[in-house]
Amino acid sequence: NNVWWWRPLWTFVIAVCDDFLTEKDINGGHENGGHRISKTKAKRIAARIRKTDKTKVLDGYAQQIKEIVDKANKHNKEVRIEMDAIADACKKEHGKKIIPMDYPEPYKTQWDEAYAKEDWTGHYPFNADNVREFAKFCDNSGGFEIC
Repeated sequence: NNVWWWRPLWTFVIAVCDDFLTEKDINGGHENGGHRISKTKAKRIAARIRKTDKTKVLDGYAQQIKEIVDKANKHNKEVRIEMDAIADACKKEHGKKIIPMDYPEPYKTQWDEAYAKEDWTGHYPFNADNVREFAKFCDNSGGFEIC
């Protein structure tokens, strides 16, 4: 999983495995510093994911996250429309292509304010099949590093 998929996956793992993951494991999972999850813990993560999946908690969690991500993406489309309008107005006035970082005022401030409205939740997908694949990976990994 890349960073976009990893964060929500690890958040789920923490939620269902918090009784045996250490603080170091939990924090190490949110960094790319090479924290190692042992073979034993990897197998326990896999078993817990399978157990959680059997109770339908995983599917329910995935649906909740999907609704949150969909809402964020809808919001972000509106933000993108606003940002596009600012870019168009800047280009019309200045007649050249300028990247947002170099926009003259008031466009720079307007762009920054619009960009700040972005809901980054929309960039972090989650689905149950990815978690199931991660369980298989954990089972067969012999332990793994988070990089």
